[in-house]
Amino acid sequence: MLKFFFENNSFYQSMGVKSKLAYEILKDRFELSINNRWVDQEGKKISEHF
Repeated sequence: MLKFFFENNSFYQSMGVKSKLAYEILKDRFELSINNRWVDQEGKKISEHF
């Protein structure tokens, strides 16, 4: 997880743990799409959902 989520002076300090985890999972999936060059006909990134 990103360290800034848990820093005391972070804007994200009030964000729930489940929200932080969901963000990280979706971010990882998006990065996987970029690395595998998964795009649709319009050039938009495609993410395989779990």
